[in-house]
Amino acid sequence: MTKAELAKYDQAKDLFESQGTTTWDKVAHKAITELIKENKDKTLEEAATAHVEKLATLFDKGQALNPTASELVIINIAKYETERKLENLKEDIDSNDGKTRINALEKFDKLNNEKNISKSHLLGIN
Repeated sequence: MTKAELAKYDQAKDLFESQGTTTWDKVAHKAITELIKENKDKTLEEAATAHVEKLATLFDKGQALNPTASELVIINIAKYETERKLENLKEDIDSNDGKTRINALEKFDKLNNEKNISKSHLLGIN
């Protein structure tokens, strides 16, 4: 997470906490705990990605989407994990080995699509 992203997180946290008695940490903890309970057979990352895909599908079907604080936590988990994986692929994309490079590019396309789903559909970012 960059300093700019961390600053945005802190601003969102401060704004959220100033509007009520529940802290952002409690919301995040509850969202993560519930997501894990509902998806015992998946990792946190897999569960978050599946949840984002479910929300994106509803949005694509025309359902209005106004994510709850808990859903925003889950969206950001999926987004962060996807961006981390994209960053880790950079070395393989630049590899001299063709098979490694092609495999990395295929993974990159899939992950970039996941990132675009969470950004454009759910966060309103282009």
